[in-house]
Amino acid sequence: MGPAQTIVIDDEPHHLVGLADTLNRHDMPCRQILFSGNIEGVDAFPDARLIFADLHLGTGVIGSDHRTDFSTIGSLLEGAIKPVGRYGIVLWTLYPDQAPRLEEFLRERLEGVEKPVGVWPLAKPPHLDEDRIRDEGNLIDEIRRAVDQLEVLINKPDAAEVEATLARLFNQPEDGPNETLASSVPGLDVRLDDWMDEDLSSLGATPRAILRGDDAGKLFLLQRVVHSIATLRAVSHPHVVRDIVRHRIEDMYRQGVSMELVEGPDVGEERTAPGLAHWMDTENPLFGHCTPRQFFEADQVDVMRLRGISARLDAVDDGAFT
Repeated sequence: MGPAQTIVIDDEPHHLVGLADTLNRHDMPCRQILFSGNIEGVDAFPDARLIFADLHLGTGVIGSDHRTDFSTIGSLLEGAIKPVGRYGIVLWTLYPDQAPRLEEFLRERLEGVEKPVGVWPLAKPPHLDEDRIRDEGNLIDEIRRAVDQLEVLINKPDAAEVEATLARLFNQPEDGPNETLASSVPGLDVRLDDWMDEDLSSLGATPRAILRGDDAGKLFLLQRVVHSIATLRAVSHPHVVRDIVRHRIEDMYRQGVSMELVEGPDVGEERTAPGLAHWMDTENPLFGHCTPRQFFEADQVDVMRLRGISARLDAVDDGAFT
């Protein structure tokens, strides 16, 4: 994640700088917000995906009822940060046991912005020696465990979207039934209902069971299977596959995957909406003599190039470029 995607908020300067400096020194660049109690003084960070927040932000009162603290964090999300898309919160606090209650509060009360996918506790006492970080190694290990858990939730495919994509891929070919086409595209004559009930050996379950279940790992694997089907059906469903490829690249950009894998220009670490727009409007040899946006919005689909790009993304998913 880039610094526009990771934010640290605290009202204690030493706690803020200690955590932020630790993150920056361990390849987790972040932005710092020293909160003074004035929400209007906090800039919007719509691309935030990971927010480290203290529980007691300028309230000046520490008591047994933390609803005022929860409200302050909620107001920051609604009125200042205004995250767009999925994000997670790491509660950097003296009271880590309040993380589940904060998550429940935000799920019930937040309006006008996305709700966090989860709130993960990170206790201050084990890591602070007065106002200094006691052991950066231990702190960063715990942070990485939290981030790994939250990133699974942040990046978890939406089951409804996966199912809708399958429905589009299993529709009739865009130019109608064609025997020659059917013979050149594996599985083109298979009905979606039948495929959904096949026990896929690579997944250890049927696609239908995975879509109805809550196993994030299997849902990731199913999504990769769907992407492989899309690559094979670039000839029969070019507009559908082009939409899928565009969505995959946009997700890859937001998740911080190197854009060199799709021969993109150097867009830096700021994974923001303007950064993505810049990438889309910069000529790219992978897409021919045009920009990605022109490729994705052209009336005619360059099927052979589309299939090559989709196959390249499959290779990225399989770890061929790591």
